[in-house]
Amino acid sequence: MGILPLFHSFGFTGTIWLPLVNGFSVIYHPNPLDAATIGEMVQKYRATMLISTPSFCLGYTRKCTAEQFATLRYAVVGAEKLREPVARAFKEKYGLDLLEAYGCTEMAPGVAVNAPTILSQEEKDRSPAPSAVRCRAWKPRSSTWTRDSPSHPAPRGCSSFGERISWWAI
Repeated sequence: MGILPLFHSFGFTGTIWLPLVNGFSVIYHPNPLDAATIGEMVQKYRATMLISTPSFCLGYTRKCTAEQFATLRYAVVGAEKLREPVARAFKEKYGLDLLEAYGCTEMAPGVAVNAPTILSQEEKDRSPAPSAVRCRAWKPRSSTWTRDSPSHPAPRGCSSFGERISWWAI
């Protein structure tokens, strides 16, 4: 469900590029403050992901029913700090953890997102470690891809002032 302003990097990245690159459908509503309509749209179109801000999600807990958000599997928030009372209220009402995205607004608004707390046994078996993420990185100056592996782990960060590394989850 796309509700964030497209002029902001988090809305642009999360609601245009994320669906485009991954090939999934998205529905849009231009006003993130219109909680009643957003709840209706999530229910009508059976949305499975919501990308929002903690402040907007607090409004949804006040105006949207649990039935309206029943199809959501992921709710990702960013652009401001996720406060515990907001996370708790959302979890209590919808049974869904708010996944907090962290990044630098102008460079990469969602570099990292905390993982859902409950993984299926199949997901646990596929994961190299409970919190590990395998990734590959494009290094522009050397025109090469690196691959994360136990013997050659990919770096876990980069300087925005030095060589930039583009990360892609695999």
